[in-house]
Amino acid sequence: MNASAPRLDLYQTLKQGHFDHAVICTYEFGPSFFEEDCLENFHALPDNSSISILLDRGVYEGLIASDLNALKQANRRYLLHPVSFSTRGVFHPKLFLFVTPKKGLLLVGSANCTEAGLKRNAEMVGQYQYEIGKREESLPLFQQAFAFLRAVEKECPGEALRAHLDDIAHQTSWLVDEPATANSSPMHLIHNLQHPLWPQICEGLQDVDALHILAPYYDSKPAILQRMHKDLQPRQINIYTQNGKTTLTPKWLQAPLVEAGEAKIHLCEYRDEERRQSLHAKAFAVVDGDSCRFAFGSANCTSAALMKTAAQGNVEIMLLFDAVSKRTLNPKRVFDPLDNAQLLTDAEMLETREAEPFHPASAAHGLRLYEATVVGQKIRCEVEMNSHMGGKLRVILTLADQEIHSLALSHEEGPFFSAALPPELEAKINEAASAVRLEWRADDAGEEITSSNAMLLTDLQDGETGGSVRPQRQVQQATQSAAGFLLAWRDLIRYGDDDDLMDFLISCNIAVNVPRPLVSPRDRPSCVPVAGMKPIASQDLPYYQAIDDAARAFIDKHFKKLETHLGNVDLDSAPNFMHIALAIAGVIQVQVERDAVTLEAFGPAAPAIIIPQEWNERKKHLDCYYDFFGKLLLYVAQYIVVLCEEYKMRYVKLELKPDLKSWHEANNYMLSLRERIEECRTQRLRIVLPSKNIVPAYSLRDDFYQNIFAPHNWSKYQKKSAAMTSLLDKLK
Repeated sequence: MNASAPRLDLYQTLKQGHFDHAVICTYEFGPSFFEEDCLENFHALPDNSSISILLDRGVYEGLIASDLNALKQANRRYLLHPVSFSTRGVFHPKLFLFVTPKKGLLLVGSANCTEAGLKRNAEMVGQYQYEIGKREESLPLFQQAFAFLRAVEKECPGEALRAHLDDIAHQTSWLVDEPATANSSPMHLIHNLQHPLWPQICEGLQDVDALHILAPYYDSKPAILQRMHKDLQPRQINIYTQNGKTTLTPKWLQAPLVEAGEAKIHLCEYRDEERRQSLHAKAFAVVDGDSCRFAFGSANCTSAALMKTAAQGNVEIMLLFDAVSKRTLNPKRVFDPLDNAQLLTDAEMLETREAEPFHPASAAHGLRLYEATVVGQKIRCEVEMNSHMGGKLRVILTLADQEIHSLALSHEEGPFFSAALPPELEAKINEAASAVRLEWRADDAGEEITSSNAMLLTDLQDGETGGSVRPQRQVQQATQSAAGFLLAWRDLIRYGDDDDLMDFLISCNIAVNVPRPLVSPRDRPSCVPVAGMKPIASQDLPYYQAIDDAARAFIDKHFKKLETHLGNVDLDSAPNFMHIALAIAGVIQVQVERDAVTLEAFGPAAPAIIIPQEWNERKKHLDCYYDFFGKLLLYVAQYIVVLCEEYKMRYVKLELKPDLKSWHEANNYMLSLRERIEECRTQRLRIVLPSKNIVPAYSLRDDFYQNIFAPHNWSKYQKKSAAMTSLLDKLK
């Protein structure tokens, strides 16, 4: 676009360089161009499904409704994540972030992730590079960009996006280290998540020489022009736009400032060599003397873009340069690079295009689908629904060929529902993108039906193996923080099979003294094992034994890590100690819960009756894991006591507070299990003696008194548990 400034070929830029992660913000999105061109030709895009694209929810829903077949690899090879902050605006930023543990590439400006944005339009985009120890001057911009992405995910959350951002934070510490000071830098990334853009652009400026505006899109009425003049008091305003591509209306010519000659409108043409370009760049320059404040990015000259916060209008980002010399940046040469501007003096000269189409997101109507994910052999849906909605909830699955399937949903916990995925559908959803929506019926007659918004089904796959990336991300998530471990562990117990569980226990290795957790804040899941675990059937014993061996190896390995901490107690290491300890507690609890549900599966009406050997095996197994938990309580208590001796109590409380609830839950769960086992012993279980006689389990009193749950043994365990409770209560 600019003949006098460095020309940036976005397409060629993205064809160079290799990166591990990519996160893109865009308003419009061209799925065919992205999948058939960008994924094939851009070396900047990784091969391992670590690509997340955030786009406007209305555009997202429009693609699903009209062009699902073009989204062949969406939410399989890359993630499409819809964003909506307000019903009165759109998600409009344009940002491309590519990173590895040592380097990064950042593009911020006006270009959407479309063929027009990357190849044809007259765009304004800033390119910035970072490399540890070599090119570090742009580090503040990278950190500000990543903080913006975190803030967007917090407002419009999604498990897949959060997991990707957590991976980036964990692997790319330079993005999340102590924020690099930006005060001395002339460059700042600004956005309107909390504050409108315009006050940030003109902060501290008044009675300036000139305001220069470059944009294709404007409000239909020029009220914003009067506001800008009031705030800056410029002696001259110059507006640059392109005839036939602008939304300026004749009413702008009737504005008092334009009629008085204080504001002038210039119609320009833009070319790349001999090819005419459509103006899509947006920029603002405030000139005072020899100094210029310059901002460019996604925001047009509209109230929704400049004068509103994200909750009231669009979501926008810009790069702001302060105190730039006019000799370095001359707005006239940048905004009118071919020096062909024609002053607009007559409404008949103006060719106004229709305003940019607004794609409203679907109304919730009491039923909102936030995410739909393939987990194991199920589709898991995160749902928000009106409290009065009873009846039947189903997930409607639409395949790329428009084949439709309806699956019954069952409630799990909180906002989560799941549907069993028939084997014949598993292969089909692996072939191309699929869409899902929810349907609620008040009764069997189906006279009252409510439908939710549509979402793409997420089943991200590894580009090399073709398998799901979920197991790898679960291990990564589990090693990053205590909350991450509990989330991954609960998912595995609920959705994974025995192979998944065993692979996780073998692969998960929490490092000692890792840096403080870098993952995004989230609600801590319950430490209590999930309901619905399967009992151990006789045919499953080999798998069960293998899982048990893996669980014991995991516990032994991580006990040694706790012993390393106990040899050097340090307050900064407390989160890592608690992370490891809660991971051990989680594995212990799942193993004893499996014993409990196995015993509860037996009863007077059951066809199978337990034999003494199996009864003894369950008791020995429970003894083993209660010994593990007793040892864990001892280690945690020792660690907390030393912390309280060596550091001020208020600092100890601050470090341990996030984990207190989880420890209370774990401790109370282990106490509650005796009542369930005792109910099995006295009410359910029948033992087949060698004499073939069948007797109630409670009649074998001598045998029972050798178990952890025998009164004299249980009394000792209760004292350990009570001591831990008392210690935790002191930290509240």
